[in-house]
Amino acid sequence: MPFSWTPTIPAARTELDVLRDRVARTTALAVVGLGTPVAATLQLLGVDPLAGVLSGGAVLMMVLSLVLFHAGRGQIARLLVIACLSLALISHSALSSGITSVPFAGWTIAIVLATVVLGSRAGWLMAALGISVGGALLALEQDGLLVTTTSELGRPQAFVTSCGLFLIAALLTSSLMTSVEQALTRRARAVAERTRLLERYSHAAQGALFGIWEWDLATDIIWTGPGTQGLLGRPRVEISLTEEAWIKLVHPRDRDKATDFLRALQRPPLLDGSADFRIHHADKDWLWVRCQAAVVLGSDGRPDRIVGSIRDISEHKSLESTLEHRVNHDFLTGLPNRKYFLDRLEAELPERPGEEARPLAVLFVDLDGFKLINDSLGHAAGDELLIELAQRLRSTIRDPDLIARLGGDEFVLLLYDVDQVDQARAVVDRIEKALAVPFQLAGRPVYLRTSVGILLTTSEYTCAEDILRDADLAMYSVKGKPSQGVGVFEEGMRERILETLELDQHLASALDERQIVPWFQPIVDLRSGDLLGLEALARWIRPYGEILTPTQFIHRAEATGLITRLDRAVLAQAAHTVGSWNQEGAALHLSVNLSARHFSDPDLVDWIGDMLDLAGLAAGQLQLEITEAALLSKEVTVTETLAGLKDLGVRIALDDFGTGYSSLSYLHAFEIQVLKIDIAFVQERGMLGPGPICKAIQGVAESLDITTVAEGVETEAQREALVALGCWQGQGFLYGAAASSDEVWPMVEEGMKRKRVSGT
Repeated sequence: MPFSWTPTIPAARTELDVLRDRVARTTALAVVGLGTPVAATLQLLGVDPLAGVLSGGAVLMMVLSLVLFHAGRGQIARLLVIACLSLALISHSALSSGITSVPFAGWTIAIVLATVVLGSRAGWLMAALGISVGGALLALEQDGLLVTTTSELGRPQAFVTSCGLFLIAALLTSSLMTSVEQALTRRARAVAERTRLLERYSHAAQGALFGIWEWDLATDIIWTGPGTQGLLGRPRVEISLTEEAWIKLVHPRDRDKATDFLRALQRPPLLDGSADFRIHHADKDWLWVRCQAAVVLGSDGRPDRIVGSIRDISEHKSLESTLEHRVNHDFLTGLPNRKYFLDRLEAELPERPGEEARPLAVLFVDLDGFKLINDSLGHAAGDELLIELAQRLRSTIRDPDLIARLGGDEFVLLLYDVDQVDQARAVVDRIEKALAVPFQLAGRPVYLRTSVGILLTTSEYTCAEDILRDADLAMYSVKGKPSQGVGVFEEGMRERILETLELDQHLASALDERQIVPWFQPIVDLRSGDLLGLEALARWIRPYGEILTPTQFIHRAEATGLITRLDRAVLAQAAHTVGSWNQEGAALHLSVNLSARHFSDPDLVDWIGDMLDLAGLAAGQLQLEITEAALLSKEVTVTETLAGLKDLGVRIALDDFGTGYSSLSYLHAFEIQVLKIDIAFVQERGMLGPGPICKAIQGVAESLDITTVAEGVETEAQREALVALGCWQGQGFLYGAAASSDEVWPMVEEGMKRKRVSGT
C-alpha cells in the first residue's frame, strides 16, 4: 500500500532520521559545490540575469540548510533542501521551455530525494507539483503567453507522457521507502525486545552478583547491563561501548588474552568459552573477573552477536594465589621450596644433551652443627635461626638469581649467567660475610659455619634432579672438614658416592653375618713388659679375604646410625673372648671404644651388666673408652649413664686426651679414671719420644690420681721417656699391632706362664 504511512518506533525513527539527514546534507553540499560556479558564470556572461539570480538564491538556501544541520535542526534543514530544489526546477521550467522540454531526470531526482528525505508522502506531493507546474506552463504556452522550443511530440501527448513517468517514479520510490521503514521498524522491535530480555536478565544477574553483556558484531557495539556496571564500581545503568573502549578497561598485561578470547569466538567452530582477566574497578583499582560467552549465529550460519556474563572471582584468585604460594614456598622462611626451585631450573635446561643453554651455577648450602643448636637451645631457637638465615642469604644474591630452602638446614642457590667457578666463589664469600655476624639466640651469640657445594651446569644436563644431586655431592665432599668449606663438583665424586652407598649397604649385611670381629692390641706395663690388658679394635673381614680397618668404615657407621650395633657386637665378642681367657688365669682387663651415641641410651647400663654376666667377665675388668664428644652435651642421660657404669664397677677412660676441647673440669666432674695420651704427644719429638705437652698431661693426671696409658709407643727411647715421666702403661708397635684372637693367644699364654712362675 504505497499511500499507507507506517509509524516507526523511536529506534527505527532515529535510524531513518540519520539516513535522511545524510542524504539531504549530501544534496546540499552537491548544490553548493556545483551551483556556485554555475551561478557565477551566468552572472559574468550576462546570459540570463534572472536565471543567475535564481541560481545564486538556490545556493544561498543550500548554505543555510547546512548551517541548520550543524545546529541540530535536521528536520527544518531537510525541508529547506527539498523546497530549494523544487524552486530551482520550477524556475528552470518557467524560464526555458515548459513541461515538454523540462529535463525529466531533474524532476525524477527531485521526487526520489523528496521521498527519501521527507517520506513517501513528499514523493507523491512532488509528482503532483511537477504535473501542476507542467500543466500551468502548457496552458500559458497554448495562449501564447510563454515562448518555448518546439517539442517533437505534440504538447498534449508529451504532457501525458511526462505525467505518467512522474507517477511511476513516485510509486516506485514510495514503495522502496515504505519497505525500508518497515524493515527498520521490525529490526528496531527485535532490538527493543532483546533489550527488554537483557534488562530482565541483567536485573536477575544483579541479585546473583554477576553481570551480562552483548556484543553486536555488525555495529561493533557492546551493550553492558546494570549488573556489569555495578561490578565495575560504576553507576548501575545500561551503557554501550565499542570493542576498543571495552578492551581499554582490561589490565594492560591481560589485554592480549582478552582480545584473543573475543577474536576466537568469531571464528567457527568455537561457539562458547571463558577467560579470566583483570578489569578496572572504579574503587578497587583492578578486579579479577571470569568472562563467559556464547556465540549467536545468524541466518547465514555466521556469528551475528556474542552474549555473555561476567562475575567477580577476586576472592577465588586470592585463594588460588595463596594456595599456589603455599605449594611453591617454604612455610617457615617464605623462600621458594624444592618443587619451585626444580621447576625454575628445569625450565632453563636444554631438551636434549648437547643443545646450547644459558650458563647457570647451583650452590648447595648446608649448615654445620645445626642439630646441636636444636638439641641444646630448642627447636624454637632453631626456627628463629633459619628465618634470619634466609633473610641474610637473600641479601647475597641479585635479580634474577633464586634462593630456596630444600628442608631442614639445607638451602640452594640458582645463579644465572655464571660460567666461572670464581664467580660462584664470589657469592660464597658474600655468604660467609653475611654469616660472620653472630646470630642472637636465647640471649647468646651463635656463630654459624656452612659447607657449600658448587656446580656449573653443562649442556649435558637435561634433568634438574641430576644437577641438584651433583651439587649435593660437591657439598658432601667438604662436609665436616674444617680446612675446607667449599667443594666444586668433579666427575669422580659420583663414583665415590656410589662406592659409599655400596659400603653402607654391605656394612649392614656384615653386621648380620658377623663379619665385623674384634682384634686385640696388647696394653703392657712399660717398666716390666708384662701384659696387663687388651684393647679391642674392630676389623671387617670381607668374604673375599680383604680386611678393613676402622678408619675405612667407622665414619659410615656413625653416619648411618649403625655404630651402636657395631660397638655392641664388638664389645660382646671381645668380652666373651677375654672372659674365657681370664677364667683360665689370664687376669687381663679389656678396653673397648664406645661411640658417644651410646650415652644417650638409658638402657646401656643394663645391657652391659647382662653382657658381662654372659661373657664371664668381671665389671672391674672392663674399661670403656669414650671421647670428649660424649661429655660435651652434658645431657642428663649422659651423667646418669656414667654414674650407672661407675656403680656397676666399669672403668671409664678418656680417649685422645689433649686433641680436643680438653676441659680439666670434665676430668673431675665425671670422675674419669684413665687418660689415654694421644700418639701425637707420645711422638712429640719423633723417635726420641714425648715432650713438654705429654709431661703436662702426666702431671695433671697424677694430681687427679688418674692412670695414664700412652698410645703409639714404637721405640725403646719413647718407652724410657714415658717411664721417666711416670707413665707406666702403654701400647704400640713396640709390643705388637692389633691382631686376631688366635694370633694374640700365644702372648696371653706367655703372660700366664710368667705369672705362674713369679707366683703372682
